[in-house]
Amino acid sequence: MEKAPRLDISPEVRPMPANDVRKCLYCGMETPIAFPEFRDRQTRCWCLKCDEDLLSQSDGSIITRDIAHHQETLHQASVKMIEVLQQAWEGYARGVRFIVGGGRIREEVLSQCEYFPRPGLY
Repeated sequence: MEKAPRLDISPEVRPMPANDVRKCLYCGMETPIAFPEFRDRQTRCWCLKCDEDLLSQSDGSIITRDIAHHQETLHQASVKMIEVLQQAWEGYARGVRFIVGGGRIREEVLSQCEYFPRPGLY
């Protein structure tokens, strides 16, 4: 099933589809949450039942993607990186690992990871 394309407006004004919910891994309650683009993400969202931070919960998985070894351009690798970060943020992954090799794509990925506000994204 394909997801509907994201709207480019802030989460306060964006109409929230019925499937944008986050299930608490502690108590199981589903809480509505807006998932805007990764760069505009929320930093905290609390479970309505047990007051746990929903966005810090993890199933312990790490998403690993090769974003630079199939003749990708710098732009394509950057787009892939943001897609993987978005996927990890919307899911329950503990972290992401990018396989980039060396060269310009590696330098770009490292500089983008340093730009993001939370350390430990790479």
